[in-house]
Amino acid sequence: MASSRTSRASRASRTPANPLERRSLRDALQSWFWQCRRGWRASVRELCHRPTGSLLTCLVIGVALALPGNAYVFLKNLEQVFSGWEQSTGLTLFLRTDLGAEAAAELSERLGREYPELGFQLISPEQALEEFQALAGVGETLELLEENPLPALLETRLPPSGGVADHRRLAQELQNLPEVDYARYERGWRERLEQLHKVARRLTGALLGVLSLVVLLIVGNTIRLGVYARLEELEISLLFGADGAFMRRPFLYSGMLYGILGGLLAWLLTSILVGALNGPLTELAELQASDFRLRGLQFHEGLGITALGAALGTIGATLSVHRQVQEIEKRELSK
Repeated sequence: MASSRTSRASRASRTPANPLERRSLRDALQSWFWQCRRGWRASVRELCHRPTGSLLTCLVIGVALALPGNAYVFLKNLEQVFSGWEQSTGLTLFLRTDLGAEAAAELSERLGREYPELGFQLISPEQALEEFQALAGVGETLELLEENPLPALLETRLPPSGGVADHRRLAQELQNLPEVDYARYERGWRERLEQLHKVARRLTGALLGVLSLVVLLIVGNTIRLGVYARLEELEISLLFGADGAFMRRPFLYSGMLYGILGGLLAWLLTSILVGALNGPLTELAELQASDFRLRGLQFHEGLGITALGAALGTIGATLSVHRQVQEIEKRELSK
């Protein structure tokens, strides 16, 4: 008996004291969904009512977003090219000319144990002379020399994962060895490539920032004109008890739609440009015995541009319509 009373009491405690609370919450959710649906319908109807102006606005936003999108594609392919060039960065150790063959071989083995990831290759003076004759084409002139002037060499390929500072420190460390006369690190190309990569990244970021501001201004101006066109409708809605959120919602959705359509157009323009350049660049790469292929925007990157356009459109519409609605409310209150 006591247990049944306890269970009824617990069920009663879980049941809302006032059944109107559940009804009011449900009504509030239904009202919110109705207002959202009405706002989307009004936004789509407004875009369809002015097809030429809406298309031009979306096209301008698409071009503005396509410029940093193309810069990003260029930067991504530049990194692909740089990775191939970085793998060819090498370090050459010129040994002393008075160093014997056995001492050079011992040095090569010792460096191989100390730096197993580098894989030093020993080139004897005779091999160096043969390679020089084959490359320079001055074999007859070199035959006139009484002795071989070239020293033994130790060559290696530096790992692309290391930075310029690490490679420079390694080259200086190896040059300080008593058996080494000079260490030549091919740092010129690598440092230039890294500096070019940094400049390209900063230019891409600056371009994205400037054009994002342009998109905000375009959307804000478009929404402001839309508010002026529906000024009487908004004033009448305010007289019937509409709040600021109710009046702002269609314009916010319009800004979001402008941004989404502009982002999709930017994605399309970038893909068209990549497709147009991919064929000639592939043929050029094949002539250079390279497997380079121009990479465009992947699916998640295209969605990122679209999401960026939606965010910029919403922010621009919010900044514009908030001030306009406040001015309308102030005028109505002053009457």
